[in-house]
Amino acid sequence: MQSYYHREIYTICYLLGILWPGLYGGEFVRDNAVLCATWALGCASMSAFTLLPANKVESSGMILAGGALILLLGVAYLALEKSLLVSATPEQDKKGLSAVKADGLSRMILGAQVRLVSRHAEG
Repeated sequence: MQSYYHREIYTICYLLGILWPGLYGGEFVRDNAVLCATWALGCASMSAFTLLPANKVESSGMILAGGALILLLGVAYLALEKSLLVSATPEQDKKGLSAVKADGLSRMILGAQVRLVSRHAEG
């Protein structure tokens, strides 16, 4: 309940979250350096949001920028899906894997979401 009045508590939690991958050991952090760095960057950026005032005025520019960013990330994922899936596949599974087959339903759902975001950003 105190976090409702003292949002800095969430900031502390996010900053402590940066250390989470370290609990898996140094070898894990070395083997997954990019993933751990991305995790740390995400936690650090989220910790900054909890320091901002909770009551803000709507800004159409910020809403459009957020929509454009979501659209960009969705299109990038659709374009890079196969390479991302191959890089996330364990080595023992890659031996018989010549190409990753994308799940058609998940691609359709993601494509529809990207389209909805782009429609919302347009109008």
